[in-house]
Amino acid sequence: MEWEYPDARSWGFVLLFELATGKPAAVFHDFSLSPIRVAATTAVAARELSNPDASVMALLGTGNEAGRHLESLALVRDLTTVRVYSPNEKHCSEFVDRMADRVDASVEAVSGPEEAIRYADIVMCATNSSVPVFDGSWLTRGQFVATIVNTDHNTQRTEADRTTFERSDLIVLNNKATAISNNQVELLDLIHAGTVSWDDVTELGHVLAEPSTGRKNDEDIIYYKSNCGVGIQFAACGALLYQKCLENGRGTELPTELFGADVSWWLDRGFKPSP
Repeated sequence: MEWEYPDARSWGFVLLFELATGKPAAVFHDFSLSPIRVAATTAVAARELSNPDASVMALLGTGNEAGRHLESLALVRDLTTVRVYSPNEKHCSEFVDRMADRVDASVEAVSGPEEAIRYADIVMCATNSSVPVFDGSWLTRGQFVATIVNTDHNTQRTEADRTTFERSDLIVLNNKATAISNNQVELLDLIHAGTVSWDDVTELGHVLAEPSTGRKNDEDIIYYKSNCGVGIQFAACGALLYQKCLENGRGTELPTELFGADVSWWLDRGFKPSP
């Protein structure tokens, strides 16, 4: 069932706390923060795993995540051309117009996913699809591929097909344990079948700690599957945004006492309430 928006609002939010005191520092709209933290992590993966001279990007998707990913990847690679595809032509046209002045690259709509992907250096999927959005046989040597859709406890989903997994020289996840606990069958079924090996799967954190475990040469096809959210993404992005808001006088000040209970009476009497 698709969620309806009777009042045109998204009510998800994220709380940022000060570590020293436990005091709440900020409340962020998740609709705004989540695309930033996902795209920032993808940009780190692209910086570490795409070829340094990558300049042409295929972007499948034109929504909130797609826009943030285009902005983020343009910060780590000198993009000259971005080929955008969405099955909704109106969304595609509006996206190109909206993003044209946000990155120093030519952003152009194309008529299909194959046209976008062929000979691109980076293939970025940022859709809401539950089924593969491209054919892995279209991939060419040296490409960096990234997706953000995954199976979870409620729905089986993947933007990449079996061929993409099997052709990749390296598959990079945010967290292996989550792939197992969420039963991300798009990967696990192939491992169980023996067509993909755990030896060819690693975590982004491992690549950052040991860069030699990442791209071996400029011919490798590397697939970054952003397979879960992790708390450090929210904390890191939230802290940076919080500081920027303070520096630029942005946001709405809320009385801190609204979020904390007065326990002075208990402390004066020697009790140690839970924080």
